[in-house]
Amino acid sequence: MDKHRFWRLIEAARAQAPRSYDAEAVAREATLLLAARPVEEIVAADQVMRGRWIPPGTSPSTTPTK
Repeated sequence: MDKHRFWRLIEAARAQAPRSYDAEAVAREATLLLAARPVEEIVAADQVMRGRWIPPGTSPSTTPTK
């Protein structure tokens, strides 16, 4: 999952939440959407969320960290 797919997932969660402005409701929906995905995508989503996403084909040792 790259940054764009992550944010599409968040937008889908926002659309499904009863109140799109309610961060907890959006988080619950995002959790449900992620739970249906493969483990690799869940881990990648976590990395994107934490700002540690490493583009495919890039070595972690050469990618600057924050």
